Amino acid sequence: MIEELQARLDELKVFEVSEKIRIEEGYVATFIDLLKQIEKLELPSGRKLIMSDHQIVYPRMIGKYFSDAGDDIPVETLRNYYVRKNDDVTSKGTEIKPGQKFFKIVPVDPNKK
Repeated sequence: MIEELQARLDELKVFEVSEKIRIEEGYVATFIDLLKQIEKLELPSGRKLIMSDHQIVYPRMIGKYFSDAGDDIPVETLRNYYVRKNDDVTSKGTEIKPGQKFFKIVPVDPNKK
């Protein structure tokens, strides 16, 4: 049993990171805005490009693989950006301010070249 668990742990170590991707200091909200735009993207078929049944995967992913100017970003802080919303009105949590939104992901029309 212990050997099996150790083997499984060794397999999972492949996914561990020794260095995180650095987000410029003070721009975590800008990065989250981009991720939220990606979440809304649809393929030509009408299906979502990416999807998850649970919002917690995004804070966990960001906390595990990204840093704020080299500092860890607590998952609990990130969760504030991923509060379930109705009609994009935040009932609680942290809203991304317009001054933190610097980019807009625009789909390309495949019929235009």
